[in-house]
This record gives sequence, structure tokens and C-alpha cells, in this order.
Amino acid sequence: MRARKTAAIAAGLMIGLGAVAPAANAKAPVAVTTSVAAHPGHNWVVQDARRAFRADLRQARRDFRADVREARQEFRQDIREARQELRAKFKEARQALRVALHQARVTFRTALTAANDAFEASITTSRNTLLAVLENPASTREQRRAAVAQYRTEAQQARETRRAAVQAAIGDYKAARTAAWQAFRDALGK
Repeated sequence: MRARKTAAIAAGLMIGLGAVAPAANAKAPVAVTTSVAAHPGHNWVVQDARRAFRADLRQARRDFRADVREARQEFRQDIREARQELRAKFKEARQALRVALHQARVTFRTALTAANDAFEASITTSRNTLLAVLENPASTREQRRAAVAQYRTEAQQARETRRAAVQAAIGDYKAARTAAWQAFRDALGK
């Protein structure tokens, strides 16, 4: 690769100095002499031109390396800033996710507590009614059987009501968690 560049530079130098004429400007070849002054390698003008060309080439390489160094520094700085922005965005989204998940847990526990309290209240009322009938010495056997059957029916209904409330609370909890995670992904752009 370096040899190709050197050859291209040498060809450009020779064309620029007129040592090799392009095909469009072709002239008849000049008679070859053995004079030292006519030899292009020993001419001081050619040597000065070579020195100037090499100095320009060195300077161009230095400038190019400096530009590349500066571009790398700018690129690294841009990457650093982008990472910092991404970290900040992730931190905010994670905090929002934590708050949303905590709120979903609190809501779920509140719903479970309410369902259990309603179940306990219903069972307590039914049990007190049953005990009132069973402890009454004047109640008949049929009244007692009817009270037990009614208690069983009310207890079964209370269990079904509690189960439905718990299932609804679980569904709401899962939906809230899914929504929180989706909001987290949307905030990160995924």
C-alpha cells in the first residue's frame, strides 16, 4: 500500500515538474546527453522541489494526524455524552418503574385486605345468626336444620364473592405490572 502511494506521488511529481509529459502534451523525445546539468537527479531545482514536496507531504501528514486525533476526541466526547444521557434516562425510567410497581403492590394488598374483611364480616354475621338459632332452646329441629343450611349457603356465597374479588385484584395487579414494564420499555425506546 505504501509502495503504491509512493509510486503515485512520484508520478505526480514527475508530471508536475515536466519530467514525464502526459499523453496529451507528448513531445518528441529530446536527444539524451551525458551532461550532469541535464540529468534531472542532479539539478538543484529538482532537488529543491523534491525537498519542498517532501516537506509539504510531511506537513500534510501531520495535519491529517492532528485532524484524525481531534475527530477521535470529538467522537469519544459525543459517545460519553450519549452514554450519560442514556444512563440518566434509564435512571429516571427505573425510578418510575419502581414507583409504579410499588403502587400496584399497595393497591393489590389493599384489595385483598378489603376482600378478606368483607368475607370475615359476612361469615361473622351468618355465624351469629346460626348461633342465635342453635342456642335458643325454643327453636325446633327443622329451624336448626334450616339455619345450618342457610349458614352453609351464605358461607359458600361469601367464599365465591371473596374468590371473585381476589381474582379481580390479581388481574388488576398483573395489568398494572404489565403497564409499568411497558412504560419502562417505552421510556427507554425499546
